Amino acid sequence: MIYFLIVWCVFLLSISFIRAKKNIFSPGVITSTIWLFLLCLFLVLNHNLPPLSIQFTSSLFIWITLIVLSSNLILSHKFQQRKNIEPSKFVRDVYLILSIIAFPSLIMWIYSTIALGTTGNWALDLRIATVGEDREMTSFSNALSVLWSVSFLLELSCFSKRKWYRVAIPALLCLTLGVFTMARTFIFMLFLMTVVMLYFQKKIRTKQILIGTATMFFVFFTMQTIRNFGDPSAASIGSFVASYLLSGMAAFDTLISASSANFGENVFRIFYAISHSFGLSSIEPIDPILPFIEEPIVTNIYTGMYPFFKDFGHIGIAAGALFYGVLFGWLFKKAQQGSVFYVMCFSYLVVALIAQFAGEMVFTGFAGHVKFIMLLSIPFIATKYKIFKKRA
Repeated sequence: MIYFLIVWCVFLLSISFIRAKKNIFSPGVITSTIWLFLLCLFLVLNHNLPPLSIQFTSSLFIWITLIVLSSNLILSHKFQQRKNIEPSKFVRDVYLILSIIAFPSLIMWIYSTIALGTTGNWALDLRIATVGEDREMTSFSNALSVLWSVSFLLELSCFSKRKWYRVAIPALLCLTLGVFTMARTFIFMLFLMTVVMLYFQKKIRTKQILIGTATMFFVFFTMQTIRNFGDPSAASIGSFVASYLLSGMAAFDTLISASSANFGENVFRIFYAISHSFGLSSIEPIDPILPFIEEPIVTNIYTGMYPFFKDFGHIGIAAGALFYGVLFGWLFKKAQQGSVFYVMCFSYLVVALIAQFAGEMVFTGFAGHVKFIMLLSIPFIATKYKIFKKRA
């Protein structure tokens, strides 16, 4: 079955690449490329993972097929092309100033977290605080990370050589946050946002993207080594690849179809969280940090199909894949039409599509996505309705 999936991915990649006019960030191209690479890696890499079962391969076939076909179907639809709107300079200034003012809070958080640390490894202590494993240590504000991300994208879209520092400041803030929280996902998101924005602006090519991706892999491996300093079992590249790229496929086979205790508790976690916080329900939302398993490998990565399969089985996977295909197909189509707003939205959300081999990020990070879109919308709304523009 794995060989059939490889051939199927090659076929879907070919039609997606042509349909997207050779744009490598098409949802169909991304999905088929990722799984083609991982399936080949699973075959050629020396690892101790068991063979993939029919549960995973059949689920992956449904997932890949429906994402690619539905996204390509959306690309075939003709959307009305509206006039492009530039973000308000006044709001951009406000975001940049607020970002600078908030930076000392990150330094204070880093200092206090290291001071309260108990592991003796400052990097591990910061990571424990970030994911909330130690209740005595608070995690850093998610709202500020969203603000810095929005500010960075806005300045990157309006980049000028004369005012290069406007891009450098929020980029440095985001990078500092990612490094000191040992958050590979956030650093990866920053890298992707930059790459996608520059690619749509035709300022970067595929070769440069591949070089940058290889560099990011080295950065992540270095961060993992620092975080697990003194643990020889975590120091090899082979174990790193097996843990973060291939473990999800093996771990998925440990799941039981439609075994959630409550209806849609994984997919619709945001609604359980809201209901519980307002006292409307006694059901607590599930922990977004998934449980670890010991066999066949120590991991808590189960691929992006996890919440759909866990809640609703193969029907859930089909519905989730259609949702992904329509959502990202629509965003990509609007970005292709040249809309600055949708290019930025796609640049931000595409990490969820690329990271589908590790976990689900659209529904899991729904609250953060809403904050991002709201903050990003304000400067465009201000321009459209001339809210901060001086009247003659």
